[in-house]
Amino acid sequence: MQTIKNKYPIPRVNDLLDQLQGATVFSKLVLQSGYWQIRMADNSIHKIAFRTRYGSYEYLVMPSGLTNARATFQAKMNHILCPLFDECMVVYLDNILIYSRDMQ
Repeated sequence: MQTIKNKYPIPRVNDLLDQLQGATVFSKLVLQSGYWQIRMADNSIHKIAFRTRYGSYEYLVMPSGLTNARATFQAKMNHILCPLFDECMVVYLDNILIYSRDMQ
């Protein structure tokens, strides 16, 4: 069994920083449990099952650290927040930076 790598592009930090030029007001959001909000595909749950001396366990939601977790999460965030890109927001994985040129 081999994982097929999700090639969804992760934004380049330099590009995100360029987008912030001229901004003076910032708010940062960290989606600490964001990965856990994405359900695993039913046909993938068995692939990340693990066993301990206390029993067998399966993740029903996506844990961070999986090969495709970063790309999957970035794609979801881009899809949800797309209307605000290039206007007032940058998204890098589970970090969101809202910015403005002034307090208005």
